[in-house]
Amino acid sequence: MPLVDLSIIIPIYNAEKYLKKCLDSVLNQTFQNIEVICVNDCSNDHSLEILQSYARQDSRLTIINNERNLGPGLNRNIGIKKSQGKYITFIDADDFYLHNDCLSLLMSKVLQNNLDLIIFDHQEYDEEKQEYVQDIFKRFVFLYDANEINRLWTCKEIEKHYFDISPFACFKIYSKSMLIDNEIFFPEGIYYEDAVFSNYVSLFCKRIMIDKNQYYGYRVNVATSTTSNIMAKFDSIIAMHKEMFAFLKQRNIDDKYKIPFVRLCMRSLCWYFLPQINDIKKAKELNEQIAEFVDSLCIEEKVLRQIAKEDYYIADLIVKYQKSRYMNLKKEMQITFLNCLFLKYVDYIRYKQAFLFGLPIYKIYYTKADRSIHYFLNLIPWLKIKRDRIYLFCILPLFKWGGYSFYTENYKYILYKFNIRNGGGGVIILNVLPKRMGVIPLHNFSLKRAS
Repeated sequence: MPLVDLSIIIPIYNAEKYLKKCLDSVLNQTFQNIEVICVNDCSNDHSLEILQSYARQDSRLTIINNERNLGPGLNRNIGIKKSQGKYITFIDADDFYLHNDCLSLLMSKVLQNNLDLIIFDHQEYDEEKQEYVQDIFKRFVFLYDANEINRLWTCKEIEKHYFDISPFACFKIYSKSMLIDNEIFFPEGIYYEDAVFSNYVSLFCKRIMIDKNQYYGYRVNVATSTTSNIMAKFDSIIAMHKEMFAFLKQRNIDDKYKIPFVRLCMRSLCWYFLPQINDIKKAKELNEQIAEFVDSLCIEEKVLRQIAKEDYYIADLIVKYQKSRYMNLKKEMQITFLNCLFLKYVDYIRYKQAFLFGLPIYKIYYTKADRSIHYFLNLIPWLKIKRDRIYLFCILPLFKWGGYSFYTENYKYILYKFNIRNGGGGVIILNVLPKRMGVIPLHNFSLKRAS
């Protein structure tokens, strides 16, 4: 039987600046039945002395000293194997819990519901500005329906979110038996090991709950992206997906999860890299690597057809990179005109009113019964309202500059006109957006270029 309810694993490398705040936030939790496993990864600052000082005062803290530097993923693996708790959570040495009741509130839900996984929210702390910030884009990448919060998920809901859960290892509490029984550990030698681990976890959880309250303080540093690190990130994303595909094949479950896995791969490429491709000098090389990677997935036609039914744009991207193989299918998938949707939307999390502009990039479903918004793949365009303009973060340049008009379905009546110009960096700016627009049913109007 486990000796404690919760093992808290902290990988540490040269963290003396933040370590005391991290340890205080952990050891002062009102939930006391914990062990704290600190894996010191050959720090050459005063981190070890700080750990030893805390260990003398609190017997719940255990120090493991590595003989060589291993990195955060393998440090967490060491912590998992050494842990005695029924459940496991991770916290980085430069982060902290926001208040002393965090673990008590979370563990009450975990223990009462015998959960395999609970996912909770965080608040970002900008180290440069020395203030808490809200990153709307990151927050919306993993958006769950309002009725999926604070209750057990059904099997269908778990299946819907395969590979969609937050990629961060730290904002979760895991059942140790679920990890050990399914041999789930952090991969070695790749970046984004958090994302790989999280996706592995999503495949084997049977009892999941989402808590959208903020419990975790996450330090961030804002840095300007350059061409070189964009390419490095691309290589890391490719390596991450190859690692995951090998994991699925090794366990003979690659066919079962082929469609959600392909969607994940294409989504990560088109969401992060394609908007920047015009700004990258090695764009041709990048496209060739994408094509090679897509080809390595061996996407059968039946899989592509199923993806096309659910998300045309993802399927269209696959066809783009395998033109010779799927040219006829592309014609079959082609839409005759662009269906659009405007709707006025108040997010249930905490955000003010915003207009969402839906394109085939991301299908948006509006359910009148519960008046909730469902985003296929949990992805939405990144929008920013400013005066009478709306800024649309677009995957690819779908429009040319100039005037456009929205017509009724039979093209007899113009609903309104607007102009489009390119804002640079994948941003399209819509001018003169009518603020009186409410909800318009899907497929009731069409868009065409003004003559």
